[in-house]
Amino acid sequence: MRNKIVLYAIKFFLYFYNLTINFKLIGNIEQYKKPYKNIFTFWHGTMFPLIFLFRNKKIDILVSMSKDGEIIANIIHTFGYTTTRGSTSKGGDKALLELLKKAKKNINAFAFTPDGPRGPIYSIHPGVIYFAMKSKLPIVHLSVSCTRYISLKSWDRFMIPLPFSTVIVKVSHFYYVNPKKSIKENIKNYEKFLSNSYIYNI
Repeated sequence: MRNKIVLYAIKFFLYFYNLTINFKLIGNIEQYKKPYKNIFTFWHGTMFPLIFLFRNKKIDILVSMSKDGEIIANIIHTFGYTTTRGSTSKGGDKALLELLKKAKKNINAFAFTPDGPRGPIYSIHPGVIYFAMKSKLPIVHLSVSCTRYISLKSWDRFMIPLPFSTVIVKVSHFYYVNPKKSIKENIKNYEKFLSNSYIYNI
């Protein structure tokens, strides 16, 4: 009971905190308005504003099995997300099988942090590419910038927008991995896509 009270206290704090932020979306904003059968990717350090912005849209997020992952999972559940537990370092194979089963069901979209849960920052781990190859779903990358923010001294430089700042979210167009190429080749191609689209930093 106490844990539930704490969780909902955190939810309401985050909810009203994010109401002070001015969100601006650019790019393929139809996928924000009505996400359907795609894979959202975003860097681990930019999740803070996105959790609020994409709430209640039937999105399933891959969350690590660590203690930090448990805290994150409990919080994002209150914003209408479902979660699949696992990562590249623990529980990954089981998690990907579960995600593939969910892809055939009534889930609007999936979300990955390609550089999570431990980095290096802006790296792409093979899990998201493997899932895209097997599910045949397109990837939509979310790139985040902010006019005023705090950057924590963590490996992901976790970004916390300051109240009354402007957060710009660039929604990429669909990116399809090539199932005939290796995961290594697809990772390189996806890195080129991100670089060419100017969405590492905006």
